[in-house]
Amino acid sequence: MSNTNAGTRRNGSASRTGFLVNIRIGRRIFILAGLAVAGLIGLGGAYLWGDTAIGAQTLRAGQYAEMARLAAEIDSNALQMRRHEKDFILRSDLKYAQKYQDAVTAVLASLDAMRQLEVAGEVAAEIKHISTQIAEHKAVFGKLVDNATRLGLDETAGLQGTLRNAVHEVEAKLAEHDLDNLTVKMLMMRRHEKDFMLRGDEKYIKSLEDRRAEFVPLLAAAAIAEADKRDIAALLDKYVAGFKAFTVGYIEDKELQKQLSAAYAEAEPGMETLFKTAAQGNETARANLAQFRATTRSIILGTALTIFVVFSAVAATLSRSITGPINVLTGVMMTLAGGEKTIEIPATGNRDEIGDMARAVLVFKENMLRADQLAAE
Repeated sequence: MSNTNAGTRRNGSASRTGFLVNIRIGRRIFILAGLAVAGLIGLGGAYLWGDTAIGAQTLRAGQYAEMARLAAEIDSNALQMRRHEKDFILRSDLKYAQKYQDAVTAVLASLDAMRQLEVAGEVAAEIKHISTQIAEHKAVFGKLVDNATRLGLDETAGLQGTLRNAVHEVEAKLAEHDLDNLTVKMLMMRRHEKDFMLRGDEKYIKSLEDRRAEFVPLLAAAAIAEADKRDIAALLDKYVAGFKAFTVGYIEDKELQKQLSAAYAEAEPGMETLFKTAAQGNETARANLAQFRATTRSIILGTALTIFVVFSAVAATLSRSITGPINVLTGVMMTLAGGEKTIEIPATGNRDEIGDMARAVLVFKENMLRADQLAAE
């Protein structure tokens, strides 16, 4: 009965452990430790992949957020730039020209900062176009400021001051000789000058020329010295020449204002594109970030669960490959110690430590049988 039970236990253990009986226990433990290390490496790799992917998406979302901030700065400073342009045109005050320059510098700085962002590659053409248009706007505004300064920022400066002085000189000369009829013509020319400055209508240029044409024969018929007539005519010529120069500059000023509006209008669609791209990119990056977080969580949990199942199965198998044969061999040794010397010794063919023990027990059994034989003899 003992032999049968021992054989059953031995065979059951052998069938459960299979090829492991030929692997030494130390190597089995090393395999188990290797699996644990591999599992930790796999888990660490999954975490590292997820952390890298999440970091990349976080960085991308951050760049789009920065792009949106810069787009808002560009829009705000561009509006300030436009406002200071209008203030200068309306008030002819150089402090607004300086404020305009500050706003332009801020716009170009924000565009340059946006250009450095990785995600800005998709709007590189728009950034370049906006920069070009803003630079053109700046150049045209510089011309407008120079032209306005030449025309005169107030009635005492530039061509306005020249016209004012020329008129006063003519009027003083006419008053000196009591030439009231010529003074009336001069006042009419002065009125056409003011009308042109207010309305910019070129018909007032012709009107002034007509009054001058009326002035000349009246001056020729005046009862004053020829030298005085020549002086008055020279002063009038100076005034008319100044007026013509003013009209040229005034017309140029209006043309420059149109160019400013055109340059800004060219830049506006690009600014709108920057806003939309930044908003859409930020939204997409945040959605991708949430997805990567969920995916990483699932991968890490799945990897951990797989490692646990595999490690548990391998550990259980290795445990049975050691404890099963040991339990069988222990039972055999106890039976042998009880005097049952006919019991079969299991696992003597194993190549592991248990096989070594089994062969040692077999030697012990054979020595007991030999001793019995010698005693019988």
